[in-house]
Formats: sequence, structure tokens, C-alpha cells
Amino acid sequence: MNARELGLTQSDAASIAEFSDRTGQRIEAGTHQPNRGRVRDWRTSADPLAGGMGRRT
Repeated sequence: MNARELGLTQSDAASIAEFSDRTGQRIEAGTHQPNRGRVRDWRTSADPLAGGMGRRT
């Protein structure tokens, strides 16, 4: 059973779950977009070897 079902306020429930009041509002509204555990699929810097050095023999 969650804290809101027990009759606690949104603020109290957020404090118990250790996140902000605003995040609690987003969760209840259904607009919360969690990114925890998301695999990073973008590059943070250019690949220095991607320029193609050619094949050396």
C-alpha cells in the first residue's frame, strides 16, 4: 500500500519516498519521465579514430 492510499499528503508521501514535492506532483499527474536505468545511446564527444586513418600495411 502506498503512502497516498494511507491518507498522507502529497508532500509527506514525497518525503517518505525521498524525492521532491514537485516530482510527486508529476508522478500523480502522469507526466513524470524517469530516466533511471536508461542506456545512454548518444555520443558525448567525437570519436578521434572515426576519421579513417586508412589501412596501413
